Amino acid sequence: MISSNNIGFVFDFFACALNYYSKNIILNFLMGLSEMLIPSLIDLRYASIIIIAAIYMLFDVFNKRNVPSIFVYATLGYGVLLTLLYLDLQLIFYSGLLATAILGFGYFIYRIGQIGAADIVEFAAISLILPITPLPLLVHVQQLSIPFILAMLVNTGMAVFVFVPIYYIPRAFYKFKRKLYGMIRKEDVFRAAMLAVLYVAFMSLLIFTFWLKALGFLIVLIMALGSVLITLFVTPITKSMIRYITYRGLEPGDAIALNLIPKGLHSDLNKRVVGFGGLVTSQLIDGLRRKAPKAKLPVYRNAVPFALPIFVGALTTLIFGNMILLVFV
Repeated sequence: MISSNNIGFVFDFFACALNYYSKNIILNFLMGLSEMLIPSLIDLRYASIIIIAAIYMLFDVFNKRNVPSIFVYATLGYGVLLTLLYLDLQLIFYSGLLATAILGFGYFIYRIGQIGAADIVEFAAISLILPITPLPLLVHVQQLSIPFILAMLVNTGMAVFVFVPIYYIPRAFYKFKRKLYGMIRKEDVFRAAMLAVLYVAFMSLLIFTFWLKALGFLIVLIMALGSVLITLFVTPITKSMIRYITYRGLEPGDAIALNLIPKGLHSDLNKRVVGFGGLVTSQLIDGLRRKAPKAKLPVYRNAVPFALPIFVGALTTLIFGNMILLVFV
C-alpha cells in the first residue's frame, strides 16, 4: 500500500524534473519547428508580398482608388502574425519598431495630403512580412541588411520615374495641345538642364571610378530621363491631374493642391474654415459648405494609381534587390 507521503514524494520529483527540463524542451521544440518551417515560410512571405501588393493595385486601379477597410486591417494583422512566426525576439522587436515608424511617419504625410492611408498600411504590412531585404531571386548581390521596405521604396521611386512621364505627358498633350509648351516655365527649363548636367557628371564619375556596366548605366539612365522629364513638364503634369470643384464634389481623403490656390483665397480659407489643409476631411467639407460654398478648389483627381508603382517596386525588390546597389556591381 502506498502512503500519502510516498505519493507526495513522487509528485514533487516529477514537478522538479518538469521544472528543470521544461525550458530546454520547449526551446528545442521551437527551434526545431522554426527550422522545419523556414523554407516554407520564406516562400510564403514572398508570395504574400506579391499577392497583397497585387490586390492593393487592383483595388486602386479598378475600384476608384478605394481599398476596403477590412482588407487593409487584415493585411496588417497578417503581417503581425508572420513577424511573430520568426520566433526571434530581437527580430520581432525590430520588425515591430520599423512598422510603427512607418505608420507614424506615414500618418504625418497622409495628413498633409501627399499619400493615401491604405498605401501607408500596405507599407507597414509588407515591412512586417519581410523586415530585412533577403538575397534577391535572380541577382545574387548582398543587400547589406537594408530594411526591405527601404529597398522597395527605392525601386518604387524608380517605377514612378517611368510611369509618371509615360502616363501624364501624353494626357497633358491631349488636354492642352499647343498650349502645353507655353506652360513650361523658364525656371523649369533651367532646373531640368541643371539636373541633366548633374546626371551626366554622376554617370561620368561612375564610369571612370567603378567601371559602370551596362545594367548600372541603364538604371541611372532611366532615373535621369524620368526626373528630367518630370522637372521640365511639372506644370502641365500637375494641371493635367487637377480638377476645380466646390465642396459638393469633395470626398474625405481627397488631396487639395494648396500651391495652386491664389494667395488671397488661401489666406481667407485658412481664417474662415476650421481644419483647412491639403487633406479633405468631413470637417473641412462641412466648413466649406457653411463658410465658402462657392469656392472652387484644385483637387488631385486624375493621379496615377500609386499602388501600381508600389507593386512594381515590391516585385523588382524580390527579384533584383535594391536597384541602386546594382549600379555599383
